[in-house]
Amino acid sequence: MEESFPSPKRSTWQKKLLWLGLGIFLLSVLFTCNYRIPISAPPPCRFTHKTSFAGSMTDQESKTLTVSFYGENFDCKTHVQLAIVNFDISPSDNVQEVSILGQQTTQIKWVLHPKSQGKFSYVVSFPDSQALHADESTVTVTNDAGFPAWVTGILAPLAGLVFGPLLTIPYWIDKCSTWIKKRKGKQKTQVGKARKRTKKR
Repeated sequence: MEESFPSPKRSTWQKKLLWLGLGIFLLSVLFTCNYRIPISAPPPCRFTHKTSFAGSMTDQESKTLTVSFYGENFDCKTHVQLAIVNFDISPSDNVQEVSILGQQTTQIKWVLHPKSQGKFSYVVSFPDSQALHADESTVTVTNDAGFPAWVTGILAPLAGLVFGPLLTIPYWIDKCSTWIKKRKGKQKTQVGKARKRTKKR
């Protein structure tokens, strides 16, 4: 029985198909490795906001600073930073992350306690998908009587200038009354001596 061998042409085509298949396989592998699944961009973080804080306070009280956010359509997150000096704040971290819910109001708060009297500036800043927003305002810290620091700085020495001399009034009244009594005594003595001289004559 005679053995059959593949023809040279058939063997050549098989090799070509082999290399073609390997090439397609390798290209598929490379394409799969480099292929990136398209990820839809997150919706823009858009919202309206309002910062609420008292414009004045005493150095013995604490007040709350509130930042309110109202989301437009989508949920998103942002970071809010508070920049202020001469105040103790609670929570102590001046940066807070806030999750803004669509069509809802979300609030974050800081409790502020002043360290000294005076007029101080503060800035509340946060980004959205379009820009960096910053709200700047001032707060005046007074004493318990409601006077700012510069007023108490003037009133204190004036009070000393006025009430200091007033406290010495009883002393000077006593001195004056003693002097008047002595003077009247001298006048009586002089009058008595004058009468005696007149009688002798």
